[in-house]
Amino acid sequence: MLIEKFQGDGLTILVTANHLAGSYVVLWEGAAKARDPEGSFAPFLRNLAERTRPHATMELDFRNLSYVNSAAFSSIVQLLRALDSKAVSTSLLFNHAVPWQRISATCIRVLSTRMKHIYIL
Repeated sequence: MLIEKFQGDGLTILVTANHLAGSYVVLWEGAAKARDPEGSFAPFLRNLAERTRPHATMELDFRNLSYVNSAAFSSIVQLLRALDSKAVSTSLLFNHAVPWQRISATCIRVLSTRMKHIYIL
């Protein structure tokens, strides 16, 4: 069931949830190119992390993203840290055939070495 949607600056984030199972799917589409994510989608991500129950499961699907700039990447890492602190089992899906997505997956894998609940698929 769709519970939330962010749309702006060429980016769409769709959040669906199965509340009984405590699971969420977050689909990212378009391009995350906001120079100032605080004025765009970062508050949406913070709100999502705050409302997610501890020990839930979440899937972040980036396969339909065409681009992510460094400012947006930083906001995604902050989301991962917040979810990990709540023991939310978080899986990230990338299209490894797309060079920038493969590189992003590698970067997040390195950055999340101390995050026990983050998984790169």
